[in-house]
Amino acid sequence: MSTSLRPAGAHVRLARESDAAQIAKLSGQLGYPSTTEDILRRMRSLEPAALHAVFVAESPAGEVIGWGHVSVNHLIENDVRAELNGLVVAEGQRSLGAGQRILEQAEKWARQRGCRALHLRSNVIRERAHQFYERQGYEHYKDSSACAPILRAAGLRALQDAESVSQGAVAGSAAPPLRCLFPRAASWNGFLHGIADRLHWFAGLSFYDIIVSG
Repeated sequence: MSTSLRPAGAHVRLARESDAAQIAKLSGQLGYPSTTEDILRRMRSLEPAALHAVFVAESPAGEVIGWGHVSVNHLIENDVRAELNGLVVAEGQRSLGAGQRILEQAEKWARQRGCRALHLRSNVIRERAHQFYERQGYEHYKDSSACAPILRAAGLRALQDAESVSQGAVAGSAAPPLRCLFPRAASWNGFLHGIADRLHWFAGLSFYDIIVSG
């Protein structure tokens, strides 16, 4: 049952391991289905702990209705900065102040760690989220595409297994093995690497930032 929330009713605190089940449920609403065990494993792997914080918004009835993860990033191309890695508020509880309170705590945490700016990325299709960040003073400074390669070793092993199956299946038949689908590949390894290099997903992202300290 959803808890009624007024703008001043959400209390923001650091997440505890006992919040994992509710954080997992909210992660699904954000578009990242997760189990309680997934969340516990990820929370425990945030190292060093001093450079990460997970905040939750808690309703007056004690229900976790939102969470946000902020971290400090040390970069070569820029000075140290904070990154808002994720922020979600439960459906039915949005536009009531919980997200704003989580964001304020993330900005305060970033200032306390010497960060001048807080950056975030948001999928280009999340128009409501973009409007929220802009209302909080964030500036949209670019759009970009993101890609994440499947790890080469895993991809190669999978394709090598597929080639073995293919060669076995075509014995005594006219069907060509998988490598013949890419005749320009100079070798089997070349073919595998060519396929592995194409195993990516892409997403359009909008980038926002705000100055949190002078």
